[in-house]
Amino acid sequence: MRPTTRHLPRVETLEGKALLSGLAAHLPASGHVVALAAPRRHGISLVGTIAGTFAPTINASPMSYAIGGTGAVSPLGATTAAGSVDVSRLLATGRIRAGTALANITLTGRDGTVNLRLTTSSTIKGLTNAPLRLTYAVTGGTGTQATAKSTGRVDLTLTADAMSIIPQGTFTATFRGGR
Repeated sequence: MRPTTRHLPRVETLEGKALLSGLAAHLPASGHVVALAAPRRHGISLVGTIAGTFAPTINASPMSYAIGGTGAVSPLGATTAAGSVDVSRLLATGRIRAGTALANITLTGRDGTVNLRLTTSSTIKGLTNAPLRLTYAVTGGTGTQATAKSTGRVDLTLTADAMSIIPQGTFTATFRGGR
């Protein structure tokens, strides 16, 4: 029969012992370990205008539209926008209740992207050329906007081409700032 060996965990003090050379280069001169904090989220206020086109998405619900455009939105500078707008509830019932998600848009600037969710801020009745008053919320980002957070107002105007059988046309999104 083999003898049973028991190993009990022990705690050793590190005072008076040298740290491994690879770890020592990453510690402050005091030798104390410093906890790293998660990156702080920073608020941005989106202000500016994007203009472009919208058209039905291929192989998707006929009530979902792809949008794309360009403009200038502070703090991103020259900006491109891409995303989708879902008007299925509006077309099916003639109205969209306040708080309903309506679009997902990504704004791309020189130093990063900002992902937005647009929701209705009041009940919308019918689709007209009048601006839809929406609320945006930053849902993510990359580059210098990776830790961005914000909510604010955006006015979205969809103008359908008069000669088109399938609803498509132009849009303008005017960002009015946020917090």
